[in-house]
Amino acid sequence: MVDRSRIGIMGHSRGGWHVAYALAFSDFPFAAAIDDDAIDSGYVEATMLSWADTERRNGADPFGVGMKDWLERAPAFNVEHIRTPLLMTVTDSFAGKAAPVVMHWEMFSRLRHLRKPVELYVIPNIERGSHVLQNPSQVLAHQERAMDWWRYWLLDERDSSEEKREQYADWDKLRELRDQDAKQPKPPRLRWTVEPVASEAGP
Repeated sequence: MVDRSRIGIMGHSRGGWHVAYALAFSDFPFAAAIDDDAIDSGYVEATMLSWADTERRNGADPFGVGMKDWLERAPAFNVEHIRTPLLMTVTDSFAGKAAPVVMHWEMFSRLRHLRKPVELYVIPNIERGSHVLQNPSQVLAHQERAMDWWRYWLLDERDSSEEKREQYADWDKLRELRDQDAKQPKPPRLRWTVEPVASEAGP
């Protein structure tokens, strides 16, 4: 039997986009989630990775009437609906550049602004990272963080290691944010208009 109150969801790369989409557009009460080196269909991703791919996912380009599709379809523009504790991990270095961290920052900063339970975890030695991790020490660090996250949110367990006290103190604060958010009414889902504004007559 599956305990409905202890179900988590995880995705890597494009699969992480599906995670973000499920959190933003589904009412299923996931207990925790991990969004691993993922895309979010926001502005920053489009400018730094691929306009064409982002436009395909959102259904249009983000100008004129196409902006309506972005506002209604992109997880990055619908974070107010996310209530699940979310661990966002960054592993790719893009040949030592900071691009992956910046790409994640758009969605992360919006969630933080709304006081949502979210953490951004950058893999140690990110300059040697990769989209599919190869470095054994990085693989271990990544898997350990993920397992700690699942155990904390799904099983109410924590590692007693002294070096992880700060990690769990941060997660306890996220739990408080989750509980506070759960008491708030759910925000409405919006449909945006593309009706042109009537131009004002000149003098």
